[in-house]
Amino acid sequence: MSIRLRRTYFSHISQGIVSNEILTIINNEKIPKEDLVASFLKAMPMEIPTEKGTMIINVMNTKALEEILRFLEKEGRIDIKGGKIRRLK
Repeated sequence: MSIRLRRTYFSHISQGIVSNEILTIINNEKIPKEDLVASFLKAMPMEIPTEKGTMIINVMNTKALEEILRFLEKEGRIDIKGGKIRRLK
């Protein structure tokens, strides 16, 4: 597996894990977007135990986290209005 392919693979896995965590946190509440972004960036890096060791996920900046939020909105999983985020599905 080439390095570029491996990076893409782990990038998609990381985005999926962070997306799942965001959806879990939102649940059925309306949460201010700025508070969600700030709390996630403060909590980084995330350490996830796996069979072969520990996987570390680090969302480096606001831009990367907002990209994940845009993806979730495009997929119809969340709604962002008036600076607040709510879960749809």
